[in-house]
Amino acid sequence: MQRFEQACAVPIAVWHSKLTAKQRLDTWLLAREGLVSIIIGTRSAVWIPLSNIGVFIVDEEHDLSYKQQSSFRYSARDVAIVRAKQAGVPILLGTATPSLDSLYNALQQRYQHFVLPERAGAAIHPSFHIVDMRQQKNALSPQLKKAIKQRLKKRQQVLLFINRRGYAPTLTCYNCGWVATCKNCDANLTYHSNNQRLNCHHCGASHLMYSQCPSCQYLKLSLLGQGTERIEENLEQQYPSARILRIDSDTTSRKNAIQELLNAIHNGEADILIGTQMLAKGHHFPKVTLVGIINIDSGLYGIDFRSTERMAQLLIQVAGRAGRANEAGAVIIQTHHPDNPLLTRLIRKGYNAFAQAALQERQQTEFPPYAHLALLRAEAKTLDLAMEFLNKAKAQAKINEQVQLWGPVKAPMEKRATWYRSQLLLQAKERKLLHEFLSWWLPTLQKMAGSKVRWSLDVDPQDLL
Repeated sequence: MQRFEQACAVPIAVWHSKLTAKQRLDTWLLAREGLVSIIIGTRSAVWIPLSNIGVFIVDEEHDLSYKQQSSFRYSARDVAIVRAKQAGVPILLGTATPSLDSLYNALQQRYQHFVLPERAGAAIHPSFHIVDMRQQKNALSPQLKKAIKQRLKKRQQVLLFINRRGYAPTLTCYNCGWVATCKNCDANLTYHSNNQRLNCHHCGASHLMYSQCPSCQYLKLSLLGQGTERIEENLEQQYPSARILRIDSDTTSRKNAIQELLNAIHNGEADILIGTQMLAKGHHFPKVTLVGIINIDSGLYGIDFRSTERMAQLLIQVAGRAGRANEAGAVIIQTHHPDNPLLTRLIRKGYNAFAQAALQERQQTEFPPYAHLALLRAEAKTLDLAMEFLNKAKAQAKINEQVQLWGPVKAPMEKRATWYRSQLLLQAKERKLLHEFLSWWLPTLQKMAGSKVRWSLDVDPQDLL
């Protein structure tokens, strides 16, 4: 809003979930009556009525958050594309790391592709360094610690990225092998040191920290893995005079907290920033000259076929916070898989070369954008009920060589918030054939559904977990 108000002397309105109902209504009515010229908003802003449309702009078009994953499922990016087509106006999809879907559309000449080879202003492309962590025992490698020390001496800022909040993701007993798990989900509880509680990041369940193992009563429990809180503690010990700021959903839950933290960064009141994805995108930190990525490995071998694409996008987005002013930036990437071919291609040849290799893989495996998917999900209080619904749904489907049905199978996270989850994947080479099939199949599903099973049909699913 501040940047647009400085650049454009026209009425501007904003739309996001933190506004009151009255504020949202005011924006809705002003837009509908054509009394504002620019509307800046989050995902649901794509539905705002506009009286005289000129252009749609989708910033960070690759971002997963544009897809609503629950209740009414839609992609704000794709809805904006349809609205622009219907209105006969341009739409600009902006990103430094295009989604493979958008790149494919550009290759097919459905989109015009404009490339900006230089960074904004005087910003210099950062240098990348991979650190092999296979022989390292600490979360911070000697190379990263040395680089941090050098930046602190020069009074420059350092950004450390770890996409896991809390202190440690696993609490275990080495005596009997017990692990603290959530009773409602197939997930481990994460320890948070600020309130000494074990929290589930999926359903919100919370439990007091155990003083001894509940299985064998052993008194010494062990915390495994690293979260933002543990990295913060480590840094406080390593650099006692440094001013450290942690930015994650735990430190920004209070109203205006995120703005206060960002102001502190811009005013030079912080030396080391630790954060999750909240720090990765869009922020302009002129004094940051070093970015350290604590662990990139979870994205290299994820279950979802889009894992590597998202890893690459996140890495490049985080790296983009370094060297945005006159000082050259450096990015240090810690990994246990330094020879991973996609990672080395990304670092040595850039995102475009990575994307071309990833598109070749997708073509060979017939995954999007070379095919189209739909995911039928079912949830019930027992796994048998969920699987029974999907098996019946599959049995009712017409035999069709153009649309393949895979499964049903248990979801990768089988239980979430007390509900057992399973899924059936549909795949077709042509979108038209998939939609024709779904239009015929959907009424059948509605007739089959009972009160004991919750189900949803997600077209173009972005998350297969």
